[in-house]
Amino acid sequence: MAQLVVRNVDEAVKNALKQRALAKRRSMEAEARAILEAELISKRPGLGTALRDRFRGIGVELEKMPAAQLEPAQFDL
Repeated sequence: MAQLVVRNVDEAVKNALKQRALAKRRSMEAEARAILEAELISKRPGLGTALRDRFRGIGVELEKMPAAQLEPAQFDL
């Protein structure tokens, strides 16, 4: 696993991280990891968005269906 050193962090940012970590009962290091993962990894587009973006501009238009029209899948067991 890689290591990361961040220098010259403003004191207010450090204190905010410390308070957030305390509130979640984690170390500052664990909280910083969680923030980085949430912002950089979890923000990936969903499959539908990725497909729409991939095929945009080649004559295939995939429109986003409004959530109100979506129905859950039915599975018969």
